[in-house]
Amino acid sequence: PIEPVEGIGLEKLGYVPKKINYLQKHEDNLHTGETGEAFVMDFEKSRLIEAGRASLADQIEQVSLSDDSLGFDIRSFEENGIDRLIEVKTTVVSSRYTPFFVSRNELSQSKLLADRYHLYRIYNLSHDPQLYIRSGPLDSAFNLSPYAYEART
Repeated sequence: PIEPVEGIGLEKLGYVPKKINYLQKHEDNLHTGETGEAFVMDFEKSRLIEAGRASLADQIEQVSLSDDSLGFDIRSFEENGIDRLIEVKTTVVSSRYTPFFVSRNELSQSKLLADRYHLYRIYNLSHDPQLYIRSGPLDSAFNLSPYAYEART
């Protein structure tokens, strides 16, 4: 049913009031992201060790710990020693189709570094973590939709 919203003269359709604790949500997202990056660090080390490249596995860096401006979280390697630059996106929900956010910088870097850029998507983190990987520019691998805009005066 359509009901008037008291005090502002607008109408609402099926509105259910809710209050979001954005600080808690931010903390939860940070923890989820950190856990996902640790998962990928372990995955990459195992991948390189199994390929007989233990010396490269020892050089993997979680660059997000010291620099958030690179557009990727982890610097790993291909079996031939070339950089593998990994952006990690993690959710606790069980569907791989759950939308996730991509920054303008991540998109830009994925285009600039397309031959080395990989997105590792982890979902169902809480129960049975699943991983899928997309390589190259993010706008080629995913349907991107504008979500937020920066406003300036």
